[in-house]
Amino acid sequence: MRRRPPFLLYLTFLAAVLLGASGCVKATVTTAPNPAFPLRTYDRVVVWVNFADLGLRKEMEGRFVKRATALGLSMRVAPAHLLFYPGKQYTAQEMAELLKASGSQAVLYVVSTAVGSSDTWIPPVVSSAGGSTVVTGGYPLSSPYGNYSVHLIDVDRSEVAWYATAALTGDVFTDHDDILKRLVDEVLRHLTRDGFAAVGTPQRTRPQASEHEPQAAAPAPELNEPQDTSLRAVTPPEPPEALVALPDSHTTDASEPSSVQRPGASRPVSLGAGLALPVYPDLFMNGWKPGLTLAIDFESPVNRRLSLRGSGLYQRFEPKTSSEGSGPVSVALLAGEVKAVLWDRERFQPYVVGGVGAGRVAGKINLRDSWEIGPALSFAGGATWRAGSVGLFVEGGYVIVFTKRDVWSANLPTHFLPLRAGFRF
Repeated sequence: MRRRPPFLLYLTFLAAVLLGASGCVKATVTTAPNPAFPLRTYDRVVVWVNFADLGLRKEMEGRFVKRATALGLSMRVAPAHLLFYPGKQYTAQEMAELLKASGSQAVLYVVSTAVGSSDTWIPPVVSSAGGSTVVTGGYPLSSPYGNYSVHLIDVDRSEVAWYATAALTGDVFTDHDDILKRLVDEVLRHLTRDGFAAVGTPQRTRPQASEHEPQAAAPAPELNEPQDTSLRAVTPPEPPEALVALPDSHTTDASEPSSVQRPGASRPVSLGAGLALPVYPDLFMNGWKPGLTLAIDFESPVNRRLSLRGSGLYQRFEPKTSSEGSGPVSVALLAGEVKAVLWDRERFQPYVVGGVGAGRVAGKINLRDSWEIGPALSFAGGATWRAGSVGLFVEGGYVIVFTKRDVWSANLPTHFLPLRAGFRF
């Protein structure tokens, strides 16, 4: 009886994981550049995230720093908790002196206005099967949300140059950490779009407001009015209400981030090598040894969790016994794939991959030289560790090349399992 390979089990598992990784965060962002303020591109900014939890505040300010660097922005971002000790209360003069001494041109002030989760109740359903009672449902599904306001305050003029509000909602596959990551992306994207940040060398000044726009300067906010007493630190206040709704404010609605990408960094390349295991048919698994696998991957990100990947693999398997009837078997594969990140962290990212392509199987099998090209399916799971511009990765996959009679003298596909590790640039 012919043994059937377990690849349907692999397909079912990976499909379920891919569906679970499809969570997304919807963001509605409204921005209002101050028309009475001479627009400029900032390249030295202190980010101040006004969260009561000091650990979360440090993490968020650090995300702004790392994300601005990853996007290749000319804006150099510094965390406020390193400039202003959170346990001390500063006067407006002390804050202004520290900001000017550090060379900071602006303060990017972020505060949350509403954070929570909305629950959807899944009613219980009772059914009978095989004489037993099965109950499904009867539990809530939670979707996180968060509303935030953001102010860019010019240090020299003590005036709000840019104001924005952001409303973010997730689905049942997301959490509040996904909300905060999307917030960082949206803030930097809109700052860049409105001309307050730039990619590469900054342009120090931009055109003045037109003569048809109001020229009177808005009242300067005081920098030492506390917003969150639990933080025990003096924070920039809310700007005057007149700055919230300006004639040239605009609203965008996007389901996924479309941040400005750094040239050369938005198309990661991976090089790897490892071991390939023959799986099916039985003649292939029993007659050939595990072989060498070499791989190169090119990625094109769609958003923070999804990317398109082009993969090239080469495998070479040696026969287990030396005879004139069999020789090395090589498999070359070109595939187009979709990569989904399961857990998006700054340095560690597990992921799954699935795609289609074409494979070529060639070798000396059963006293004859054979080769065939056929369609292929590829599935994989792995993880990356990022350390600066170079990262490490490990990945295990399952590949099916739909060969026919020209290779194994039977209508049988070729299955193998590549295991590889390498560098990601």
